[in-house]
Amino acid sequence: MTTMHHRPRFIASLLAISSVAFVTGCDEQSVTEDPLASISADYAEVIRSRPVIRDDSETPDESPQMLRSLAGGLRSAGEGVNEHASAILETRIYLSAATFDFDEALRLESKAGRLRNMARMMAADADLLANAASNAEALDISSANLAIEAGLSAARDRLTQAESELELLQAQVEKAEDQREMKLTEAAEYERYAIQFQEEGADKGPRAGLDEINESIFNRQEANSLRIAAAQDDISILTVSPTIALIGAEREGQLAVADGAREARRVAEARLEESRSYASDVRQALEKIGENVNLLLRESVQLETTEILPRLEAAIGDYEAVASSARTLTRGGTREDTAAGWLTISNAQFNAGRCQWEMASVLERRADVLGRLAAGGVLVNPQGVRQDLESAANGRDEQLAAAEASFKQALESLGNIAGGDAQTAGIQQSIESAISVLNGVPTSKEMLSGSNGSSGSSGSSKASGSTAASSSGGGFGTPAQLAAFMSDPNSQMDPEAFDRLQNAMTATTTGGKSIQSLLTAGSVMLPLFEALSAKFGSAAVKASMDGSGAMANTPLPKFKVESVDNDTARLVSTDGSQKLKATKTSNGWKIDLDATVAEDPQAAMMAEMMGPMIEQMLQPLGKAVNNLAGQVRDGEFSSVEEAMDAFQEMMAQAMPSGFGGSNR
Repeated sequence: MTTMHHRPRFIASLLAISSVAFVTGCDEQSVTEDPLASISADYAEVIRSRPVIRDDSETPDESPQMLRSLAGGLRSAGEGVNEHASAILETRIYLSAATFDFDEALRLESKAGRLRNMARMMAADADLLANAASNAEALDISSANLAIEAGLSAARDRLTQAESELELLQAQVEKAEDQREMKLTEAAEYERYAIQFQEEGADKGPRAGLDEINESIFNRQEANSLRIAAAQDDISILTVSPTIALIGAEREGQLAVADGAREARRVAEARLEESRSYASDVRQALEKIGENVNLLLRESVQLETTEILPRLEAAIGDYEAVASSARTLTRGGTREDTAAGWLTISNAQFNAGRCQWEMASVLERRADVLGRLAAGGVLVNPQGVRQDLESAANGRDEQLAAAEASFKQALESLGNIAGGDAQTAGIQQSIESAISVLNGVPTSKEMLSGSNGSSGSSGSSKASGSTAASSSGGGFGTPAQLAAFMSDPNSQMDPEAFDRLQNAMTATTTGGKSIQSLLTAGSVMLPLFEALSAKFGSAAVKASMDGSGAMANTPLPKFKVESVDNDTARLVSTDGSQKLKATKTSNGWKIDLDATVAEDPQAAMMAEMMGPMIEQMLQPLGKAVNNLAGQVRDGEFSSVEEAMDAFQEMMAQAMPSGFGGSNR
């Protein structure tokens, strides 16, 4: 964020010991007399007892409080103390206390930074998990079930037909077999009679037995005829048998198809259940991640509010005390003493500004992590953290303004040094450089609106080397959430929602901007909705729109997620006529209209062709909307419905011919 370049902390500690270098040009009177000697000795002992490097220390640094207590003892030492010497020692003590507090604040801020980074990484994991859960929850097997049921129904129909044909053929075979058996039985009877008559004729002789011989021939002929008829029945059976076999195979095949369809339905239902179970497990994991992230944030905020910011505030107070004490050194001494005194004051004011700048850094880092969580929308409700986010951002602006004021005071103090040397000129250049950097830092409003993309933080990081991105950018946690928002007609009724709709799109090319204009054409109605909401309440407006069916008839398409591939996704309208490409940015998922145009040039061509026509339609509509909004604000309507009826009439008159307007 907006911190200046920090020296290593052990150097800062050493500087506390040698901080009196700014006043060494003063004529130091003896500090060996009591009580200065005693306080000076205690001061030296505190400096010696404090570890130079405290990075591994888990205990808070109490030395600044001890030093301030010593400085307080100086102020109550009485009139007998040499004022000049007392001021020198007091300046040294407060400089050391301020440096130690600043050093300890940086050490603790490093710990808070680790907590925030862990929260950010867990939030990034949560975004991926939420996307996976949304995809699992969006699994739709209805189309598959329709196909399965269609196949199953067709198999049932073919099976019924096959069984009907098989039944008919089986009946034919059974009938032929019965006829064959009956004919063979009758033929056997005729054959028996033929033999009988043949034997009787043979016994009677050729003449007497002629009738019996003829009767025998007749019976044998009948038997042969019946056998031939039975053979024809055999041929019929043999002819039908292959057909029966084929139809039987068809029936078995359709039974297998039906079994396969039922198995496919079972698998699809099992897959749906698995997806739901997986999504449920992921949601539970997200709840746990959310608890851990909230815990990390609470720990980092507690560290900031109870340790880091109070120590920086204490350091600022110490530097103010240094400046106050050093003013004594600017009076009654030599020219060199006066210059050293003003140099000490300027240095104290400059370091107070550094502390204020660091406080702004702490608050912006807090705003950054809250903004990232809000942009994802997975672990926290964006509206729920908005107050904390704005509070941190506003506090950051206040501290930046205070830092700039301190730097300017440091310049003014430096200007009291007559005939400044190269050292003074270098200090002046450093202060002016710091002010220049501060003037280039975006305000919290710019940071939160994301008007410069990720520059909300990067712009203020030029001095600190921070790589934090913007705390807010209007993106969404998952492609599914983006699709739902793009499908909601209320996104163009509510000003805040419309702002988010615009922030959720990226378009830099002519084609991309043309499509963006079409997708946001409904914003022409915003003045009316704003006036209606202010007059009757947003809930009444929404209820009226929903009740009238106006929202159901909106031309805004409904989108769903078609596919997700790492950091890119494709949204498609339910009728398949529109496709949008989404990309995952540092501020969440957004619609990439430039990429959409690149993949579908015809969409851009159509948008550019429709642009003038839409503009021609919106001009009179916008005028009618603004007129009606003024009437709403003037109280000319008693309800939302009455105003909307007037709007319908006004729109019919305002629209040009060819767009549904009157030709009168």
